Amino acid sequence: MYIFSMVHLLRGAIIWILFLGLGYMIWRMKDDLTQYKTIIIDIADEFKKEKLQANRWKRLGIILLAISIIYYLYGFQLSFIPYSTAWDANHEYMYIPRVLAQNHGVIRGNI
Repeated sequence: MYIFSMVHLLRGAIIWILFLGLGYMIWRMKDDLTQYKTIIIDIADEFKKEKLQANRWKRLGIILLAISIIYYLYGFQLSFIPYSTAWDANHEYMYIPRVLAQNHGVIRGNI
């Protein structure tokens, strides 16, 4: 626990050390990374405006990809609320279903 608490306290410094170290490694390996730069530029060239206007399926694919990313970032991540937390915390939206489940569908005293 001591190690975890110290890492948490020094998290900012550790992140900066990692950031600077990785930056130094990228700078040191910049000659080796030029081949990947050309690959990325060639891929990005496929998505220029003229080529997208010529290919209808590529436009549709990009629209579907954008919708999927938006759905994941704004919609799907909201479903990751742990069910047991909501169940145990007696939140208002979970209290009635919990009482119904624990009492075989009967809320006592409710007419």
